[in-house]
Amino acid sequence: MKYAFNKLKQYLRRPHPFFFDFKMALGIGIIVFLFLFLFQPLDMSSLNLSDKLFMCTGFGIIAAVGVWGNYWFFKRLIPHYFNEDKWTILSEILYSIYVVIFLGFINTIFIISVNDNSPPFIESLIEVQLHTFLISIVPILIIVFVDQNRALKKQLVMANKLTQSLDTSDPMSQSRKLFLFQNETGKPEIKLPLHQVLFIRAEGNYIEIFYINEDGNETKYLIRQKLKALKDELPPSKFFHVHRSYVINGDYIERINGNARSYLVTLRGSSSEIPVARSKVDSFQKFILSLNSSNSHQPSPIHT
Repeated sequence: MKYAFNKLKQYLRRPHPFFFDFKMALGIGIIVFLFLFLFQPLDMSSLNLSDKLFMCTGFGIIAAVGVWGNYWFFKRLIPHYFNEDKWTILSEILYSIYVVIFLGFINTIFIISVNDNSPPFIESLIEVQLHTFLISIVPILIIVFVDQNRALKKQLVMANKLTQSLDTSDPMSQSRKLFLFQNETGKPEIKLPLHQVLFIRAEGNYIEIFYINEDGNETKYLIRQKLKALKDELPPSKFFHVHRSYVINGDYIERINGNARSYLVTLRGSSSEIPVARSKVDSFQKFILSLNSSNSHQPSPIHT
């Protein structure tokens, strides 16, 4: 039992694609209209055609506006919860259940407002919520499962293609131009060849520079500096801002893994796995292609 519970917990914590936009809300409204019109729950079969169309249209509009309105409102009220890079299967299910309950409440008000013979509000609310939940819960779980597997498969295929296209030459054979890292006051801190820098990570008002030292081991250096200020000074052909907290050296990318939401990058010589923000996926793919192109035009290193 404990094993099954842990597996379920791991599954619910998996990254999940973040699909919320006006087109999706409109699509849900159309699906609700068609479902109600065809299957006629809530005693809708007793209505004449014009009343049936009116009720189905009303429920469809409530669904579309409710889905979009809740997302728009909560995205601004609690943006940390609606973080695309932290969205999981559990987040998707919990939010979907909340939306179903919200729509059931608004649907109850709609029914009472157009039907003078409706039962008291609490009785109507319980009946509508029960119908709405029973009708919605199975499709919600199916959609979440399908979206998860479809997105995961797509990301894994693309991650494999990107990994196969990577340049496998030794980054240490690249340009040995020194780069002076300064703190936020402009004071010099450390001078490193850029070909030794693995990645840079933001930690509050500080940045950690991870690099390969003279012994060939990964080490780090802490500087009081903002990542945004530093990244603009690094050559964009080699360094990419993959996440709000990370800038990586593309020459060290060893493998790209995919999940249902985005990518995870493994760097040669590093024990860290770097996340790629969902908003950066398209530009990251272009960066990999441009990186391969630029490396293919570099002269081969001369070994003595």
